[in-house]
Amino acid sequence: MWDLFLVRLAPAVVALAVLALAVRESRRRSAAPLAPPLPATGPAPARRRYGPARLTAFLLLATVLAASDLALPGPGRETRPPPATPAEAAPPPREESLTPGEVRRAGCAPAKRRPVVRPVNPRTKAAVDRAWDRIERWLRRRAPGTYRTLGEPATPLRIARAEAAMGLRFPDGLKASLLRHDGGFPMDALHDLSDLDVIVSDWRMLCGILADGPIEAVDTWWHGKMIPFASAGDGGNQVIDARNGAVGNYYNEEGLSFDGDRGWPSYLAMLRDIARSLEKGRRLRGDRPVVRDGRLDWDLE
Repeated sequence: MWDLFLVRLAPAVVALAVLALAVRESRRRSAAPLAPPLPATGPAPARRRYGPARLTAFLLLATVLAASDLALPGPGRETRPPPATPAEAAPPPREESLTPGEVRRAGCAPAKRRPVVRPVNPRTKAAVDRAWDRIERWLRRRAPGTYRTLGEPATPLRIARAEAAMGLRFPDGLKASLLRHDGGFPMDALHDLSDLDVIVSDWRMLCGILADGPIEAVDTWWHGKMIPFASAGDGGNQVIDARNGAVGNYYNEEGLSFDGDRGWPSYLAMLRDIARSLEKGRRLRGDRPVVRDGRLDWDLE
């Protein structure tokens, strides 16, 4: 860049040198004695006289034009590109793995801590139990095969150990549901409720993949504050965000989404919609409940 600048600056330097010589010559002539005029031999042709002021102005104009060549592009000349906008100046996406600090900030490297059993809000537990009462009542009458395979209740200590392993606290709606059934329920056409062992295993696997990926994947593809409480078996999970309790969907090719057919404001809201779908025979976000050979199934729209 500096070589190109010096090359373009050369005409201006030359012009300034010529100007200095002209001024010096003009001063020298003005100081020298005048020679006697020669006798006239005939009419002399008119001669245009350039005084020091006019010559100085002419050379100054040449200097300005030469200097302007630094900024004005011409045919065949290289031009400097315009300044980059903030978007253009942004560095390209980083491709290397996350640093240990970034893994911690992404919630995937929690500090070791002892399990702490925390009580569930009584009102939330009562509401979750009522939703499960409705589901179980329907299953006993219509799909006894599914009713018999519902998971046993999880103990408060097992829930606390899972929370400690993942470095987060389960929302009360999820905890109340695990205290009722630790997995074993086909909640829609794609997902079955996972037990605590599968929840922790899936969480560790997804955090491990995130740690080996780019920083742009954090919070868009996965985050350690997500709890994968249901599995689709094809690379997908229903998740609940431990930070706000919202229910969303994860798929390995798309990442996280809390909009659309698989999103709810809370675990309790989702469970109530499932109970209503079974009782009314209505679709659950596009999935219609059916019974085949005494077991609950869902027809995907």
